[in-house]
Amino acid sequence: MFKDTENKTTIRLKWSLPLIAKYSQLLKRPLSYFGMPGPEILDLRAWREYLSRKTAVQIVRSAKKQREEDLESISNILVNRDNHALGAQFQLLRGAVEDVILAGHDMDGNRPSLTVNSEFGSLGLAYDLYNLDFEGGIHYKAGKSVKGSSGGQRLQALAELFNRQRGNDFLFFLTLNVRDTLGDEPLKFLLETAERCSHPKVTEAVKWTTQLDEGTKHLQLATWLPIYIKEQAEVRQFECEAMPPVFYEGCDHARMVHFVFLCKYLHDRHLRVASSQGYEHLVLLPVLCAAEQQLRPLAVQSPTVSFKSLNRVTLFDNVGQDSLCNVVRQESTHG
Repeated sequence: MFKDTENKTTIRLKWSLPLIAKYSQLLKRPLSYFGMPGPEILDLRAWREYLSRKTAVQIVRSAKKQREEDLESISNILVNRDNHALGAQFQLLRGAVEDVILAGHDMDGNRPSLTVNSEFGSLGLAYDLYNLDFEGGIHYKAGKSVKGSSGGQRLQALAELFNRQRGNDFLFFLTLNVRDTLGDEPLKFLLETAERCSHPKVTEAVKWTTQLDEGTKHLQLATWLPIYIKEQAEVRQFECEAMPPVFYEGCDHARMVHFVFLCKYLHDRHLRVASSQGYEHLVLLPVLCAAEQQLRPLAVQSPTVSFKSLNRVTLFDNVGQDSLCNVVRQESTHG
């Protein structure tokens, strides 16, 4: 069962909300939402001023006890929707969000309300804001008998999300537990990326990251995941801009990392595009930490980090107006 935490609230209100407000201002309209708001729909309640159409997804697992919990969550979503007058343009889909993205419909056969006919041969999606939250991590191997959970398909679902969104810009929030069952594959991915890029900053960052011990896996995730998302976006003609990752301790001491990406589709392109934020810029971004109702730079950073790199991030200016980011701004004058 989902449990909110002080750190999650800090990110929701002091990080995500200003970003959403800025993006809504850029588009000059409220944003359509697709995500996993949980039984209390706290995200929808906090961001309601800037949202229009809303599609909420709630998993329904097959094991009896888990199914009962999930059905209770669905009931709570609907009660809170009504209690907080969020019923207008509201849709609830049942099933694992990965399955909804991959199949194009939920376990009941219902399609997301902003499903569109795509020029690329399959049904597309046209949401402005995605908020995906995987407490189980980016990838895990579930037993063959386990249904209603697609942890092994999350990487594929992220790739498919870009396929379905082709033609439509979007803001992408992604929160991940640092645990996974990928073994040393992310480190191999980083080493191959460094070899392919042949940029001294990338090489330095990858060398430092791959030498970290298991207790700093959040720093490894914060390094390789933005590169993976960048590549999935660019091969589908999206320019992709990453915000600094935010590390925090979640429910039951889970170690989580929150990512933000601004994805802009280039309509006149057919081959892979190159984002203005290159690999060498990604490794300059600091990792932030949400704790004690504040956001601050994490104590341990890659030697390549430069706080001046935040000046290149389009959306950061609006977040910088919030007092919580004063520390980061002060750091940037010295980075």
